[in-house]
Amino acid sequence: MGMLNFEPQVCGKIRGYIGHYLNSELLVETNIEVLQHLSYCQSCATFYQEQIYFLARLKETLSNVEVPESLENRIRSSTVLEKPTALGKVVSFFRARFTSRIW
Repeated sequence: MGMLNFEPQVCGKIRGYIGHYLNSELLVETNIEVLQHLSYCQSCATFYQEQIYFLARLKETLSNVEVPESLENRIRSSTVLEKPTALGKVVSFFRARFTSRIW
């Protein structure tokens, strides 16, 4: 294991990972680094808890908001998967190829 480091740049790096950590977007090694740092750094652990609280409150608040159908349709029509772009064509190709198979 590496030496524990509480320098401001290390805390900034860990805080930059928190959102990705909460979304399970980090490599295992980075998850370990974040967890190890949070177990020893009270300041970053508090920041982490504040982020969890904020996201829970945001989710709770937004769950009560109704999105107008016209807005939802505009968003769906503007996504890359809805437009005939190169990426959209590739995604459509694989979606058609692999979802039509019976596993």
